[in-house]
Amino acid sequence: SIPQLRERAATLGFQDAVPGESLIWVQVDGYVYNQPDPTATPIRYTPTPAIYEDNFTGWLRRQLDRLRAQFENWSEE
Repeated sequence: SIPQLRERAATLGFQDAVPGESLIWVQVDGYVYNQPDPTATPIRYTPTPAIYEDNFTGWLRRQLDRLRAQFENWSEE
């Protein structure tokens, strides 16, 4: 947790930086930061209809049609 990290850093002698206080940067010869290569993330494109015409009545009609079809399939079995 963050409080544990802060406590551990304090025990090692680290302290919070204060605005206006100078910082000491340490350069380590031979250190190379191995930054991973970026990987492309595929994005699935779904075109948006030019005009959105759906409404509650249309949604409800589709739900009732599906329910009716389920009952019809159930009664045929």
